[in-house]
Amino acid sequence: MEPKDNEISKLEARAWTTEGSVSMLNARSVLSAPHREDFSGKAVPCDGFCRSLTECRCSLEDPHEMPFPESERVLYDHNTLEEVICQVRFAPILKIDTEIPAAFQDGVRSFVPMYRRAQATVNLPPGIPIEIAQAVASASPPVHEFFTPDEQWKVGLARDFVALSTRAYENWRHFRERFAVVARFLRETYGPALLMRTGLRYRNRINRAALGLADASWGDLIEPRFAGELADSAVGSSVVHILRELVISLSGNVGQVRIVHGLERLADDTETYVIDGDFFTDTHLSTEGVIDVLDEFNRKAGRLYRWYATDRLHNAMGPRPSPH
Repeated sequence: MEPKDNEISKLEARAWTTEGSVSMLNARSVLSAPHREDFSGKAVPCDGFCRSLTECRCSLEDPHEMPFPESERVLYDHNTLEEVICQVRFAPILKIDTEIPAAFQDGVRSFVPMYRRAQATVNLPPGIPIEIAQAVASASPPVHEFFTPDEQWKVGLARDFVALSTRAYENWRHFRERFAVVARFLRETYGPALLMRTGLRYRNRINRAALGLADASWGDLIEPRFAGELADSAVGSSVVHILRELVISLSGNVGQVRIVHGLERLADDTETYVIDGDFFTDTHLSTEGVIDVLDEFNRKAGRLYRWYATDRLHNAMGPRPSPH
């Protein structure tokens, strides 16, 4: 989902590709449609993933390949995005723990100038004594956090991952270019040999009042196949909380998406509907392939959101065609 489109400076958008080539794809197999190689090297029918090749002769944008249905790519004037997170995990690099990341900071501080050292979050079972919890937390590996003064943008660097997150998402091009800078300086400073997991997460929170839809039922805004009990005229208005989780395999062996959706109440008891799509692959990638993978996840994420939203919700958000 793409809410705003602002002019931005051109950064190195393909930092982890080689000489402008489309990484992780075999150009010969792409140009001799209808097959390409997926991330595991297996030949599969082309599903449009090679669309960035101007000479591609494949049949692009099959509406059934997502598995989410085809929809127009748009920007929203009134978006519902709460947070966007991109994280890549790699084999541990111990010097990230033992050295001050000065060179990495020099590369990213143009847009995340603030710094603090934190400890990795450790999820412990409930009931653990506070002393034990504090001891475990203090022994966990450090996380170097770089962020804007308002903390709307953050970069996290640890021995086995780097992440970029924002609560002020504008559009994919903007986010992609900032992540490419992060990726570039991770590569130049630490040179991770292997990416073990790549993820892109879009967390949406729909507030009816904020969209001028205070009088609408959730069944009017969320497609009935997902709204479930909320669309039931007998019980829908009485539901206090409901969350569902599903994991869907993506076509072309690209990966999977974990979707959590449903009704959640804020601290002030405001009803909101969450659509949280976490796209990921556990396929081991070289650093040259990550941007292409993220491009594909972004394309699927836009269709996923439109899959859930009714026309009434879509129109209330102020859609306009995306130029990209």
